[in-house]
Amino acid sequence: METDKEDNWPIELLELRDKFTSNAKQEIQELKKIHATELGRLKDEHSCIVTRLLEQHQKEITNLKTNTGDKQEINRAGALENIMEER
Repeated sequence: METDKEDNWPIELLELRDKFTSNAKQEIQELKKIHATELGRLKDEHSCIVTRLLEQHQKEITNLKTNTGDKQEINRAGALENIMEER
C-alpha cells in the first residue's frame, strides 16, 4: 500500500526523504556508539568507586578489630591485677 503512494511522489521528494532518513539513521548509530562508550566509562568508574569503598571499609573493620582486641587485652590485664591485689 505504501508503495502505491510513493509511486505518485516526485523523484526529488523521494530523494530528499531518503537523504533525511539516511542522515537520521547515521545520527542514531553515532549516538548509540557514544552512549555505549559513556555507559562503559560510567560502569568502570562505578566499579572503581565501589572497590575503593570496600577496601576502605575493610581497613576500618580491621582497625576496629585490632583496637577492640587491644582494649580487651588491657581490660583482662587490669582484671588480673585486681584479682592479684585482692589476694
